[in-house]
Amino acid sequence: MTPAPDPARILDTGAGGLTFFADYLPCAHQLGIATSVTAESLRERYDEQRGLDLATLVADASDLARLAGLLGGHVEDQSGHVRGLPGVWQGRAADTARSRLDAVVAQGWALQSGVDALSRALAAAAADIAAIVGDKARVVGAFEGRLVGGRTA
Repeated sequence: MTPAPDPARILDTGAGGLTFFADYLPCAHQLGIATSVTAESLRERYDEQRGLDLATLVADASDLARLAGLLGGHVEDQSGHVRGLPGVWQGRAADTARSRLDAVVAQGWALQSGVDALSRALAAAAADIAAIVGDKARVVGAFEGRLVGGRTA
């Protein structure tokens, strides 16, 4: 399992771009261009994902994947036993029991499928969050060292 990226470290890579906004937003305010956006509010929004624990999300996804595998094995065993019943038990009572056991096996497969889907969703969420935070860091980081009209603030 690949270690989960740390959102704080990802954000650190682009944080230098925030200096552009800290330098230029006061100028924009003086010119009446930007009235409600502040460097502090941008920094707060930029840092919103700091503290997210993607490692726990990835670990939970891994644990659920293992659980789905175990459930699948147990349900397959149960299914095999139910399929073997007609060879040792016939009649109306056997048919009723087999019908109920088939329903239990179907519930087992549904549970296994749900746990597997949850595992995949958590893994995808962790990867997507890391990618989105990375995109944000790249976009903001691209502002580092930029000038406006060839001039510093």
